[in-house]
Amino acid sequence: MSKRKLEKSVMRCGGNVPVVASIIVLVAFIAGLLLGTLVVAKSYSGGSISALISPMTGSFADGYNAAKKKLADSGFFGRQMTGSLSGQITKVSGNEVTFTAPLVNPLDDESLKTRIAVADDKTTITLYRQKTADQITADQKAGQTETADAQSQIASFQKQLNKCGPGGTSSNTADCQKIYDDYNAAMQKLNDARALMDNFAKVDNAKLSDLQAGMQITVYGAEIKQAANQPAAPMPPAGNFTDISEQAKFTASQIIAREMPAAPAAPGIPAAPAAPVTPVK
Repeated sequence: MSKRKLEKSVMRCGGNVPVVASIIVLVAFIAGLLLGTLVVAKSYSGGSISALISPMTGSFADGYNAAKKKLADSGFFGRQMTGSLSGQITKVSGNEVTFTAPLVNPLDDESLKTRIAVADDKTTITLYRQKTADQITADQKAGQTETADAQSQIASFQKQLNKCGPGGTSSNTADCQKIYDDYNAAMQKLNDARALMDNFAKVDNAKLSDLQAGMQITVYGAEIKQAANQPAAPMPPAGNFTDISEQAKFTASQIIAREMPAAPAAPGIPAAPAAPVTPVK
């Protein structure tokens, strides 16, 4: 290119050669940085591009897990522990119940959104079945009557209990104990009446075959039992059950399932009025 043509090219660019050169250098620098990062990452992944594409394989997974542990240890993302999980059943097969549940900790692997609870001969299963409309009406009526009766008994026993408390006038221990027992029985009657008015019927000792996909479920891990003749231990972080926050498959000590409420029936379409009939003359 001749000197005059070069001068014309520079003039067309506004004579701003340093700016153009700076842009070229910046683009080259970014490209080199990206290429260098890819080469380094590839070397750390064992030379496998697939290890870079898949986010939880190769040394990427090691780095991810190390970073997650570092954050958890720092307390910035403190790991929560839980002895129970709630979600929705997706499959029941043999003695296993597969269900979906939200992650307990935000840094947990996405695969933990699906869990498998294994039932053994010690697992207790409770099922709440949807009542029919007629059952709900009858139980609501009976429950209201029993609730009023229980509340009346509680009020009466409460007055008698005031005599047995500090500063009370009754000194007969046997009579006071009977009043306490009657009061507790009335409280239990009240709780039973309220449960009767629920739209679901409780089924104790249900079978695993009674559970179906779509039901709501709450599952508890293994129960932690206090050894006999031992001082009371502090409450574990996950309660009285083993921590299952990071267990994809575990043995359940308790399973509580509930049928999903039935969808309301679609309103009926009224029949079209009959067309008038004109007699034939």
